[in-house]
Amino acid sequence: MHVSGGAPHAYLAVDLFFVLSGFVLEHAYGARLAEGWSARAFLAKRIRRLYPLYALGLAISVLAVGGALMLGRGTGWSAASLAAAAASGAVMAPLWTPGDTALYPLNFPAWTLLAELAANAVFALAYRRLGVKTLLAWTVTWALILGWLTMAHGSLNTGVTWGTFALGMARVAFAFPAGVLLKRMSRISLPPMAGALALLAAGWILYAPAGTVDARLYDLAAAIIAWPVLIGLGAAAQIRGLARAVAVQLGAASYGVYITAAPLFILVHAGLRARGLTTDLLPWPEWLLFCVALFGAALVVRRLTRRRW
Repeated sequence: MHVSGGAPHAYLAVDLFFVLSGFVLEHAYGARLAEGWSARAFLAKRIRRLYPLYALGLAISVLAVGGALMLGRGTGWSAASLAAAAASGAVMAPLWTPGDTALYPLNFPAWTLLAELAANAVFALAYRRLGVKTLLAWTVTWALILGWLTMAHGSLNTGVTWGTFALGMARVAFAFPAGVLLKRMSRISLPPMAGALALLAAGWILYAPAGTVDARLYDLAAAIIAWPVLIGLGAAAQIRGLARAVAVQLGAASYGVYITAAPLFILVHAGLRARGLTTDLLPWPEWLLFCVALFGAALVVRRLTRRRW
């Protein structure tokens, strides 16, 4: 979506991310929170997990925009606006500017980290009161709210700007607890084929041609029904051997790719502008090279830093 424009529904991966996050954090930390682990310690651990690569992405964007300004090609930026965005971004805070502007202009997908940390805080503070019935009532309520807001707005491609941030928070308000509930209710084991089918179905949802059905209904069906079902299938699939090794490595690289992709594209885009090119999208050969290099870099960084971060 951000580099090639070839995935019409790629913004729905945000809802997938939120459901998956609830599932994974319940799996990883639910028992410790139930035993009395403090919300402060949990949130500190989450920030330590998320911040280093977020900071790397921010540094890349500052370098790219700063270089563009020095070359006189920093369209839409000034030294003051860059300094303000860098200062707020350094503490993971959104930049307040009038109008329907991006919360994180130097790394626009970072709004999802703000939503994620808000969900994490509620998750940790209320954990002992989050029984299955409570989670079910919460997810049903927010599914209805999300449906109402989406029908009014027109799609779920929201959250990145101040004008759509409320709907973005509604996305996580449904999806994160839905993931927690899904983990609590997961009791089955399925053959590896279930994981392959889930992956193919997810790809179809993201890449299906736009305009064939009502975008609002398509988005809601994906966010409220498809993602929880497909994550449940994938989690229940018992994969082994090479498939498992590949899945582990791609999973390990996924956050690094997610949080540095936009800054790296800002850097590439600044380079294109410096060469006098005005295209907003990379040609296919450069797009493929970009993706391969990005995953490769994420895996290398993980290998070099995994003992610390």
